[in-house]
Amino acid sequence: MPFLQAKLDISNQALQLQKLTRDQLLDQMANLFFPGKKVDLVILSKQTTSKPVFIDSVWTVMFSEETIYYRTPRSSITTEYLNLVTEIGITDGESWVKINFKDDPVNPDPK
Repeated sequence: MPFLQAKLDISNQALQLQKLTRDQLLDQMANLFFPGKKVDLVILSKQTTSKPVFIDSVWTVMFSEETIYYRTPRSSITTEYLNLVTEIGITDGESWVKINFKDDPVNPDPK
């Protein structure tokens, strides 16, 4: 896995206010972090695994979460898919930038 250069949290509401699509944001991030280089996407897939273990004379189930990273060309990812993910990365193969998409918390109406 390439070196993690930066980790960014971007709110969906901020993108809407700036009238930016996720595609446009990725283009801007690619130009900022990897000027003049070919950039691919890093797809993150989380898997939970479980297995029985014997601890202190008792069988129990241990769970672990594993993240698998896939590098793929931007052209292979649709806008629809990009709009559904909560985290994605961009890479030039040497380093990468992780982008987390989140929703801003809803503030109750102050009265």
